[in-house]
Amino acid sequence: MNNPLSRNEFLADAGLPSVDRIAVVDIGSNSVRLVVYNRAARALIPLFNEKIFCGIGRKIASTGRLDVDGVQKAIEALSRFRELIASTRAVQVEAVATAAVRDAQNGREFVAHAEDVLKVPIRILSGEEEGRLSASGVRAGIPEASGIVGDLGGGSLELVKIMRGEVGDAVTLPLGPLRLMDQDFPTLKATRAYVDDTLGKVGWLKSARGQDFYMVGGSWRNLARLHLDRREYPLTILHQYEIESDEAAEFCRSVSKLGKKSLEGIAGIAKKRLEGLPLAALVLERVIELSACRNVIVSAYGLREGIVAEAQGSAFLSIDPVFAVAQDLCVQMARDPALCAELVDWTAPLFKWETPEQRRLRIAACWLSDIAWRKHPEYRSEVGFNHVLSEQFSGLNHFGRAFLALTLHERYPEGRETAEFIAVRKFLPEEARDRARILGLALRLGIALAGACAGTLPQCPLSIDGDKVRLQVPKHMRALTGETIGKRLEAVADALERSHRISLI
Repeated sequence: MNNPLSRNEFLADAGLPSVDRIAVVDIGSNSVRLVVYNRAARALIPLFNEKIFCGIGRKIASTGRLDVDGVQKAIEALSRFRELIASTRAVQVEAVATAAVRDAQNGREFVAHAEDVLKVPIRILSGEEEGRLSASGVRAGIPEASGIVGDLGGGSLELVKIMRGEVGDAVTLPLGPLRLMDQDFPTLKATRAYVDDTLGKVGWLKSARGQDFYMVGGSWRNLARLHLDRREYPLTILHQYEIESDEAAEFCRSVSKLGKKSLEGIAGIAKKRLEGLPLAALVLERVIELSACRNVIVSAYGLREGIVAEAQGSAFLSIDPVFAVAQDLCVQMARDPALCAELVDWTAPLFKWETPEQRRLRIAACWLSDIAWRKHPEYRSEVGFNHVLSEQFSGLNHFGRAFLALTLHERYPEGRETAEFIAVRKFLPEEARDRARILGLALRLGIALAGACAGTLPQCPLSIDGDKVRLQVPKHMRALTGETIGKRLEAVADALERSHRISLI
């Protein structure tokens, strides 16, 4: 990852017209979806996202053809999508079809009809292409991803090696829940045997031993949502939600045995996803067991994001998505973004031994440090905390998200300690809590010293000098160092278990 970009370089739409958008139409085995993105935005946050369950691949295994009713629903959906794409004024449209269409005897016939309706060429992706694009999407959302990506659709499972952002071997397997339901195995044991036999043909699957498995796809995300809801877990965001492999496998085994009545009692998951949930759980459990992976990690980014990422070119993925979002929020919401940039170097002397990841989070916190200034003083800490906790970051694991949220809360120490705040603080280890407190108090000091405007901080360096936290101020600026600054400097020093001193230079 490169360093934070300058203000003009990182802006999502710098040099581009405001309507420069890209639309992706994804014709899957179970659903048809339209997603529209800002074409040059590193943070792939959808401007519009609509999914319609059609089930065109429901009878592929038994008939070899697309489901008649599903095709009709899909054509109706594509007709609507054509009008929506025109409304969004997207300058680029990418339409793809996956397992059901490529495997069906009448797949190309359907595509010809669909292209006539959508007025856009539709690519029928091979299994390997689908896997590679899904892995590129995971890379866009989790830049450090390393292990195996699994994308479970209604009709197929794509498995792809990924190593430090580089995409490797890929394979497609007929293990989608819709396809497995259509095969109507007599028992759960028979289904498991078929899944094991199919996965056993992937010779390199065991190369994931001790590595992470990144799961993509609506059925697996719903499975993860169910797991998260049953834990006392402080975050409800699925992207980069991690489950230790043994725990995940045991949970999957329990879900795979659920009957129709038990499934009907599950809230928050679409009914058309629920019927395939036990089979999705079975497939994941067998992947975990056969790969001996370390952790299972949810990726909200997959095929569609991979299509957009590859359309942008290699430079797109070289930008750190956390910096892109933080800087974008800063420009939209802070009083003076240039001051937030100054805070990066100004706070650095307090964290001489930080790791690269700790430095990354500190930089992001500096850019986010003034996003709540317009709110009532009674609510600034809560607003800053909740905004960071709920923002659609990518490239940020749950630890990092919690750290940034806690830092913003410490930035405004008068804030209320809500139940959510207490849960998030408990989620972080003591060392991280202490670091968030020090950084939050330092940001509070720096912004007050500068009067919320750039230009002052480079002249007033902050440092640790032995057992003291020292603030140096030019003699001609001594009037800046009143009671408020003294108290805020003392708070920083207390958090560092040091004394403090203001020196005139």
